[in-house]
Amino acid sequence: MVRICFKPFSFKKWLALGFCAFLAQCGEQNGNSIQNIGNRPSTTIASEVTDLISNNVEAFIFIVVGVALLLITLIVLTFWLSSRGKFMLLDGIVKNRGDIKEPWREFKREGNSLCIFSIILTICMSGVFVLFA
Repeated sequence: MVRICFKPFSFKKWLALGFCAFLAQCGEQNGNSIQNIGNRPSTTIASEVTDLISNNVEAFIFIVVGVALLLITLIVLTFWLSSRGKFMLLDGIVKNRGDIKEPWREFKREGNSLCIFSIILTICMSGVFVLFA
């Protein structure tokens, strides 16, 4: 670690390895969760929301489908960037270099393969969780 990070010290290499580490950890769970501290909505607010949705079913469905597609796109993009970033970080550490462009191109096939595997594994694990739930 000392040889890679400090002998010789290169701020450019630190930035490149830091960026690769950021990409590699993109979308990873860290164990923290948002807790619901506030009060539950009153029954009048819930009934107003239910009435609003029932009066605008088509718009509600359109919004839900749009948000779902946007979330799926962001999740796939996060998996893809993380998969490519993992290989970039490993390359930077193993070869003791702070490069981004070359490992991005060099490990394209492996990163894309890891991305597809991660997505399939996540779908399978979600299915198992739903079955047990």
